[in-house]
Amino acid sequence: MANMAASRADRPDLRRTAVLVLVAMCLLWGLGFPVSRALMLALGERLPTASPWMVASVGVGLRFLVAMVVLGLWRGRRLAGFRPREAEQAGILGVSVGFAVILQVMGLATIDASASAFLTQLYAVIVPVWVALRLRRWPGLATTGAVIFALVGASVLAGVRVGSFHLGLGETLTIASAFLISIQVLWLGRARYAKNDPFRMSFLMYGVVAVIGLAAAAFPGGSAVFGAYVLNPVVLTLTVGMGIFSTVITFTMMNIWQPVITPVEAGMLYTSEPIFAAAAAFFLPAGLSAWTGVPYPNEAPSWNLVYGGICVLAANFLVQIDTRRPLDE
Repeated sequence: MANMAASRADRPDLRRTAVLVLVAMCLLWGLGFPVSRALMLALGERLPTASPWMVASVGVGLRFLVAMVVLGLWRGRRLAGFRPREAEQAGILGVSVGFAVILQVMGLATIDASASAFLTQLYAVIVPVWVALRLRRWPGLATTGAVIFALVGASVLAGVRVGSFHLGLGETLTIASAFLISIQVLWLGRARYAKNDPFRMSFLMYGVVAVIGLAAAAFPGGSAVFGAYVLNPVVLTLTVGMGIFSTVITFTMMNIWQPVITPVEAGMLYTSEPIFAAAAAFFLPAGLSAWTGVPYPNEAPSWNLVYGGICVLAANFLVQIDTRRPLDE
């Protein structure tokens, strides 16, 4: 399959816009990390015996239900008349995104956020490796260097130490999540779906994720979890906020603009999310703690943000060298 970036190589202005939009999307994702953490801490106090799978699933389902409703109100009539390929792409992306987010949240129940952030960035390795295997050629020195810098930057930002890392259930769930995110990044670059309307496809995708997540509420104990989300004003406000700022805005922009560039370049751009997440952790937690009533102190600033940020910027600079020629099928 031919990547859309190759067909739009004569539109550098379009590519620049795509890059800026996707970086802004990572900013929103990064700001959402402390909010999501505060939400899980608040739910942990209210539901100490609830299954992490159920808490994660219902929360993800509600977020994407909010996204579906907001997009429906925003675009209105444009969402009518779905095409078969829009439904096909939405189904694949909905399943991969839904289970990716659920697995990531479940992993956070047993591992530190730093380890989760590091392992999630493995899609920056998985995507170029998959592309290289499909094309049956080495991705090039620039892309290889970009992958190395991205991994080093993610590990520095997360504060992961090799000696303290081990592969347990939480780590395994997060690695599985990274593979599913890779599917999402790659699937958005397929020429087969180039004529799909991104708003109609996104609307359907949000519906798929909402069904997957909210299905957990039908299991024993699910009604209590659902009630904890919708009956508490603070938890409900945080969930709706995540549904708007970290879901409908970000994923819709991703579905519109990522196909303009290659999946490899997109994967590298997304590694900027930990930079924004680390910066947000310096000032947001204390305010969220005061609002939710759950202890959640600010993180202390460190040089890790500078060193890790430099590595991520270097990765994105290097991948630009190879994105001047087709990198995907």
